[in-house]
Amino acid sequence: MYILIYGFSFLLFLIIISGIFTVKQQSAVIIERFGKFHSIRHPGLNFKMSLYDFNIQSKELSTVRGFIEKIQQFL
Repeated sequence: MYILIYGFSFLLFLIIISGIFTVKQQSAVIIERFGKFHSIRHPGLNFKMSLYDFNIQSKELSTVRGFIEKIQQFL
């Protein structure tokens, strides 16, 4: 019984740890969920659902700024 609890806890811990990532200063990361645009993550410590979110591109902020404006027009 305790082995199942410890095993489940360890698996949950691995999923949470694998979802933590950092974005460097002066850059941004574009996140896709199930193959579609989901969000843009800004510098600092971030979390993603590691099972179905993917880091698609990490761009310098000067080039991303124009892309963000284009995306926000469609939202």
